[in-house]
Amino acid sequence: MSIGFAQKLNAEGNTEEVVMPFLDCVADFRKAIRKNAAVKKDVESLRLCDELRDDVLPYLGVRMEDIDNDTTAIKLVDKEILIKEREENATAKEQERLAKEAQRAKAAAAKEAKDAQRKIPPSELFVSQTAKYSKFDDKGLPTHDADGKELSKSQLKKLQKLYDAQAKLHNEFLKEIKEN
Repeated sequence: MSIGFAQKLNAEGNTEEVVMPFLDCVADFRKAIRKNAAVKKDVESLRLCDELRDDVLPYLGVRMEDIDNDTTAIKLVDKEILIKEREENATAKEQERLAKEAQRAKAAAAKEAKDAQRKIPPSELFVSQTAKYSKFDDKGLPTHDADGKELSKSQLKKLQKLYDAQAKLHNEFLKEIKEN
């Protein structure tokens, strides 16, 4: 089957000389389609143009690179090299996607932990820490350590700061619940 190319190039014939005019025509056609699709916001046509560049031409040994909106570079390259580059790019994109997914999961877990912390009323913040504290005042602040010794003023001051910070977080949480 012939599509217009000479069946056999003579000894002096150069494949690039024969093929490049056709590839230039394809590039110009693709550029016109892309311009029209951009004006009409036709995402599917843009996707198909990218698919031609990224998924079809490399298997034919053609590298087509969009330099800018008006310029396209075309090179004939060994298709095995292009296929290898394509696979490496796909692997890199997948790794990037997985890293972003892991980052989102980490952020979601951190937000969930913060939300769980905000739900705790300040009066219950220290009560469950019986390994550290043995007695508590009416607000739930520890007054004695696990051995029954009274806490120092500096320890009480630190615990009061934690209590106040938790009270603020919990009040914000309650306010959000009321608003929703």
